[in-house]
Amino acid sequence: MRIKVDWPAVVLFGTNRVPCAVVDVSRGGAKLHSSAHLSPKNYVIIICEKFGSLDGYVVWQRGTLAGIKFTDPGAAKSLRPFLDTGTREDVAATVKFGRRRPN
Repeated sequence: MRIKVDWPAVVLFGTNRVPCAVVDVSRGGAKLHSSAHLSPKNYVIIICEKFGSLDGYVVWQRGTLAGIKFTDPGAAKSLRPFLDTGTREDVAATVKFGRRRPN
């Protein structure tokens, strides 16, 4: 089950660190909104105040959206409080992450 969210985050890939927004999550992955070019099969780390950091691989990218498949078996545990509620949570971006995703 995918849960729609709007969480400010940072995506790390190679030597790059780019602000992004997590727009949905599931036990196995996430969809990101980012200006970064994330090529399929790239290894990434997503850092977010909501769940800390999770690593994974880019599965697809279309425009400013990218699908990430988590490689960390503990990802479901980190996300459990959000996935178990099954509700959408709107969170405004903070200055710490540097940008707000357009609605």
